[in-house]
Amino acid sequence: MERKPDEKRGGIAFAFLILLGLAIGFLIKRVHYGLIIGLSIGFLASGMLKRR
Repeated sequence: MERKPDEKRGGIAFAFLILLGLAIGFLIKRVHYGLIIGLSIGFLASGMLKRR
């Protein structure tokens, strides 16, 4: 039986990584950079999740 990746878990992880990037942006006082970091980490993580 083939296991399918849990889509709900992937969405939660994607949102968490974007929020993590925003938090990093607040810490370095550049929210735009944090948003870019969060989006890039989220896209990389979603790409890894799709491959599984």
